[in-house]
Amino acid sequence: MERYFELCEETPFSDEVHKQYNPSNERIQHANYKMDLEIAKLKRSL
Repeated sequence: MERYFELCEETPFSDEVHKQYNPSNERIQHANYKMDLEIAKLKRSL
């Protein structure tokens, strides 16, 4: 129970998280996991 209260103090409220969220920082993920990893590797190397 102590850990719960420790985390409550550190965890931001959802409205704070929503304000900081920027969808343009998210990458588009593909349904095929292996293909998604390969594309992510390629994009990092550019």
